[in-house]
Amino acid sequence: MEYVVRCNWDNEAGVWYSESEQLPVVMESDTFDSLVLKIKQIAPEIAELNHLPKPKCIYFLAETRKEICA
Repeated sequence: MEYVVRCNWDNEAGVWYSESEQLPVVMESDTFDSLVLKIKQIAPEIAELNHLPKPKCIYFLAETRKEICA
């Protein structure tokens, strides 16, 4: 099973956070790479606990936005 996890940067909190409609993983971390690693490690257990197929692939979609104002 393939899952898509969206990763967004929260500028106010200074963390990356995840959300997914397919796999219920809501996590946060200081860096994008550490967030991906955390999700990679816990995804099989989360899938099993929610009676979902074991992840074969997880696609991470990252989005960040910066504002530059005068």
